[in-house]
Amino acid sequence: MTPAPAKKLPLLARAARRILAWYDFSEPFNAAGGRKRRPARIEYRGEESEQLTPRRRLLGVDLARNMVRNSAQTRGIVRQLRANVVGDAGKLVFSMDGEWYAKATAYFRDWSRHADYIDGTSWRELLQLVVYALAMEGDAVVLFDDGQLTGSGKLLCFEADQICNLAGDDWKKFAVGPRRRWRQCSGVLLDGWGRKAGVIVSRYRGRSETARKDAFVLICDPEHPDAAPWRHVTRKFRLRQLRGSADALASLTTVQDAGEMMDYELQSAKRGASHYAAAIMKDPGSQPVDATQLPTPESLAGGASTNGTPAGTADAAAAASASAPDVPGATDDDELPLPQNLVRITGGQVDVMEGVEKIEWDPATRPNERVVDFLEFSTRLAGRAHGLNSSYALGRADGSYSAARMDLCMSWIIFRDNQQFLESTFADWVAERVLTRAVERKELPAPPDDWRERIRWQWPTAPSIDEQKEQAALTQKLRNGAASPQEIFGPGWRERLQQRAEFDAECKRLGITLAFQEVTPGATPATTTNDEQ
Repeated sequence: MTPAPAKKLPLLARAARRILAWYDFSEPFNAAGGRKRRPARIEYRGEESEQLTPRRRLLGVDLARNMVRNSAQTRGIVRQLRANVVGDAGKLVFSMDGEWYAKATAYFRDWSRHADYIDGTSWRELLQLVVYALAMEGDAVVLFDDGQLTGSGKLLCFEADQICNLAGDDWKKFAVGPRRRWRQCSGVLLDGWGRKAGVIVSRYRGRSETARKDAFVLICDPEHPDAAPWRHVTRKFRLRQLRGSADALASLTTVQDAGEMMDYELQSAKRGASHYAAAIMKDPGSQPVDATQLPTPESLAGGASTNGTPAGTADAAAAASASAPDVPGATDDDELPLPQNLVRITGGQVDVMEGVEKIEWDPATRPNERVVDFLEFSTRLAGRAHGLNSSYALGRADGSYSAARMDLCMSWIIFRDNQQFLESTFADWVAERVLTRAVERKELPAPPDDWRERIRWQWPTAPSIDEQKEQAALTQKLRNGAASPQEIFGPGWRERLQQRAEFDAECKRLGITLAFQEVTPGATPATTTNDEQ
């Protein structure tokens, strides 16, 4: 028996059942005619060859630099990162007192005045530039000149767009013998086990490949990477990532679009401020327009003229003509045509076009009143990509004390994390190389055995929003044993306590007692009321 044919649904029912979009990250689908989302790719050969190719990395570096040069949003974010992570600190200290530690601290302080091999950049500024490199470009390579160049003991830095592969023939000459199983990936050398065995840096920028004569091929022992006289400073977000991807990559296109939008708004507002109207003229063969019918500023404002004559009359037009500027090619007896009359009256630019006789006044709709909200929204997104909350991204504190304090705490979690990363992956290594070289050259005496474990760094700390409340809280922590002087004052706590002891001793010798030195035994600090709104 032949089955009955399926009953067709009405057209509207079929349209209602159609799936317009399929929201699945593995199967982007859009049947409504819109643009499909970019499909995900399976990385079976590694990130550098599938997603972040050398060319895309170079484009990202170029866009990041362009945004720092031309975007107030991006430059403000970079300045916040540099100021809060490094600021005026980045100073070497030791967690132990002694003659050698004092000499080592003084030696590194003298070295840090001119730490860069090329232009003598100071150590503090170099740390800030490394913060920029990690945030905006992804990575950098730093070489310690301990005989590779001139033995200056300075640092030679290479940026992200100088890290690249060796060209084909040069690579074939390099990968021979024990290195025949090595491979190169975006300037990173990997041995047969996939371990990082070196980097390739070029003296030129913006290349995906370089000739051997133009490159430094920096090799290290994968078993002892700290012994190498160079450092690949990078921050990964994956376990086996070869080169870091900058935090800025997540927000650069958004900031760029917002910057272009703001430029358009400013240009349209600028044009609107100078452009007044469009005068659509009659055909050239028609009669001239009567000047007395032209609007005056007083009639447009709904008021009287300045000379007492009613607005819009012939006398008002004549008075305006008397004060009008001279028109090139016109005499006193010539009647000014429509465009010159409008320019005279409005003081602005007027477009004149053929067609029906009328005047179209520009609406005052630029800049768009909602553009500020959108720009602030995009700035918040850009700040979040770097771990900056609203107050740091926008440069202002909104809301109550509690909201500002929460912004401060959340951002400073990121700042401290950046400080610790900078310390453990770069600053410690530089201090060890500098002081070891000084000991080998007899510029410092032989150090204690555990001097490397005593290295500490002074970094900026979170500022106070309400000094009185926070100092009361710190005092209470010390009284209760919930915090130690080292936790509060940082690595330089011994120096601070020593300075306080010397200050008190000098006051006692002079017979001076200051107000803050008067402490009543058993007294507790005054508490503050909670007046937060």
